[in-house]
Amino acid sequence: MTTSIIPAAPLASKFTHAVRSEWTKIRTIRSTWICLGLAVLFAVGLSILVPSLVAHHWSTRSLADKANYDPTSLPLVGVGLAQLVIGVFGALVITSEYSSGAIRTTLAAVPRRGILLGAKATVLGILTLVVAELITFTSFLVGSSVLLASGGRTISGNESLVQQLTSTHIPVATLATPGVAVAVFRSGLYLTLLILIVLGIGFIIRNTAGTIAIFVALILIVPAILGALPQSISRPIIEHMPSSLGTAMGSTHARTTDYAGTLLNPWAATLLMVVYAAVVLLIGWFMLNRRDA
Repeated sequence: MTTSIIPAAPLASKFTHAVRSEWTKIRTIRSTWICLGLAVLFAVGLSILVPSLVAHHWSTRSLADKANYDPTSLPLVGVGLAQLVIGVFGALVITSEYSSGAIRTTLAAVPRRGILLGAKATVLGILTLVVAELITFTSFLVGSSVLLASGGRTISGNESLVQQLTSTHIPVATLATPGVAVAVFRSGLYLTLLILIVLGIGFIIRNTAGTIAIFVALILIVPAILGALPQSISRPIIEHMPSSLGTAMGSTHARTTDYAGTLLNPWAATLLMVVYAAVVLLIGWFMLNRRDA
C-alpha cells in the first residue's frame, strides 16, 4: 500500500487566497461603504466651510496669525474629522469578528496567523489608501476653489512671504505649487497608516468599544489633557502624537501651531508614523499568536 503525500501550498498562494477572502468580506459589509462614504462627506464638507470662514476674516487677522497660516493645510482641514470615521472603521474590521465569534472560522480557514494579519492589513491598507487619496485631493481642490471664490489669490512663485501675508487677499496654493501635491498625498498616507495602527490595536484589545476608546483617547483626549500642562512638558509629547504628525504630513514645511509648537519636518513625521504602524502591528501579531480565538 502506498501513501500519496499532497504537497503543502506555498506561502505566496496561501497569502493570495487569504487576501481574496478578506477582500470579499470587507467589500460585502454595508458598514464599510457607510464609514468610507461618511469620511468623504465630512472631509469635503469641512473643506467648504472652514476655508470660506477663514477667507472672510483674513483681512482682520493679525500678522502673527497670518504667519502661522499654511495654504496647503487649510483646504485639508476636513482630514481631522475624517480620521475619526476612518479609525472607527478600522476598529470594526477586526473587532466585529471577535464579538461575533467569526474569528474562529477565519482562523480555521487561515491557521497561520501571520498570514491572516498580513492579509487584513494589505486589504485594509490598499482600500483605505485609495479612498484616503480621494478624500485629500478632492478636499484640497474643493477647499482651494472656495478660497479663490472668496477673494483669494493664487500664490506667485516670485512673491515673498511678507508680500503674501500683508496682502488683503488670502494666499491660495494649487497642486502646481512646489511641494503641495506631495503634501496632499502624504495626508492621504497618514489616514492609511492611522487605520493600520487601529487594526493593530484591535488585534491587541479584541473589543470594539475598547479599541475605539483607545483610538479616540490617542487622537483627541490625551492631546487635550497635555494641552493643559505647561508647554515645556506638553509640546515635546504632543508634536510626536499621531494627530500632530498628520498635520505635519499635510504641510509643505515644518511650521508652528498653537497646540503643538513646532511640528516635525513632513518627511520625519511620515517616517515616525510608519514606525508607529509597524510596531503596533508587530505587537498585534505577537498577541494573536499567543492567545486563543
